[in-house]
Amino acid sequence: MNMKVLSSFLVCAFVLVTAGCVSTVDGGSKAGMPLTKDTIVNQFKRPMDQTVLATRAVLSREGKLVVDNIAANAFQATIGKANVWVKLDMLGPQLTKVSVQVRSGAGGDIDMASDISTKIAVQLTQIPPTQ
Repeated sequence: MNMKVLSSFLVCAFVLVTAGCVSTVDGGSKAGMPLTKDTIVNQFKRPMDQTVLATRAVLSREGKLVVDNIAANAFQATIGKANVWVKLDMLGPQLTKVSVQVRSGAGGDIDMASDISTKIAVQLTQIPPTQ
């Protein structure tokens, strides 16, 4: 009997320890289940300034832009009940890495992350490329 109680206690403790905080792409953390996929990473052959403009336009159009951290090239928005984080990293003068993370409730929303990433790519096609 004591062994069953102890094993039940250990299982509950494990669940409580693993369900906690999730790291966001902008370096912060948020409460939630860490075992769900929530991030899409793409690379676009566009300079950082054009990718910043496209990201800002998409997040403002789709929801409410909450954080626009130009120093860290990180953005946060709310779209419906979901939190969206976008982090931009310059890989070269004409190459930008875009990480889109979406958390809805306690879990990740990979479908919305993919949708936002695609909308950023489409928005970039409306900006003429620089030579």
